[in-house]
Amino acid sequence: MVRLSVSNKVVYYGDLPPYDLASLPPETQRKMIGATLYEMVEELEPRFAPKITGMILELDQDRVFHLMESPEALKETVEEAMKILADWIPQQMQLLGKEDACKFLASMLPAKL
Repeated sequence: MVRLSVSNKVVYYGDLPPYDLASLPPETQRKMIGATLYEMVEELEPRFAPKITGMILELDQDRVFHLMESPEALKETVEEAMKILADWIPQQMQLLGKEDACKFLASMLPAKL
C-alpha cells in the first residue's frame, strides 16, 4: 500500500504531486479525497471499492483523513463495511423481484471485470 500523509490539508500520496485541499472548492475537495481513497480501498476490496469508498466519504473529514493515513485503521473500516454489506445485500434481494434483484446485483459489481 502506498503511504499517504495529510499535513495542513495538503495531501501527499505516492508519486503524485501534492495537492492543497484548502485552496479547492468543497466539491473538488471531496472528489480529490474520493479518488485517492478509492485507490486505497480498491487494494483491500476491489469488488466493492466504489460502495465502500462512498460509505467512508460519509464520515467526518477528519476521520476520513485518519483512515487515509493509517493503513490498519482503513483495513478495519473496510472489513466493517463488508460486514454491513453482507447483511444489507440479502435484505435488499428479498425486497426486490427477480428481474430487479438481478439488476441490483449487477449494479454492485465493478464496471471492469
